[in-house]
Amino acid sequence: MATYAKDSGSTTASMSLTPSCRSELAVAKKPRQPSHRVPATEMRLATSVAACIAFPRSTPRRMQRGEELRARDEFMQVRIEGFVQKRVLGMWWTPFWAVLDQSALRFYKNEQASISRPEEPEELVALPLRAELSMDNLTWVVCRDARTRRKVMYIRSGSEPACWEDVATARLWHWALNETHRSEPESAESARSSQ
Repeated sequence: MATYAKDSGSTTASMSLTPSCRSELAVAKKPRQPSHRVPATEMRLATSVAACIAFPRSTPRRMQRGEELRARDEFMQVRIEGFVQKRVLGMWWTPFWAVLDQSALRFYKNEQASISRPEEPEELVALPLRAELSMDNLTWVVCRDARTRRKVMYIRSGSEPACWEDVATARLWHWALNETHRSEPESAESARSSQ
């Protein structure tokens, strides 16, 4: 935080610094050497003071977000989450924040809604789904019902033309959806064997 005050015609700045930043500032107050290079001590001072000012230790908003994330983790175990677009009425793509956990694929309006209200998704698709990659569109993932093999929905990770990040994201969603499908029968078999 910087405050400015007028002292006899000149403007001076006073900052509230942490004790460690104040001690570094006191050590580095030496007369400047006539050189075209900045001495290493002054360079370290500039970066450490900038870090102390720019990155506060913790804020109430950060603490609240952490508490909300812990509450969401108690509600569900997230396997993958991120921005996707879901095909609606066969031709429009609607943006959602998607969260895949052990039991369902949940669609939220945005990331903040998934954190603050995880139990209230916009749409919930129950598993098991089997994901397939589209051969024509590299960013599309075709989701089928694992039992009937009927197409249930299309999701995509980005818009056309595809960039490599969108293609990689589509591959991650494909992998995560199929891993969830594979792990479900194993957990059912282990539950039966324990009884």
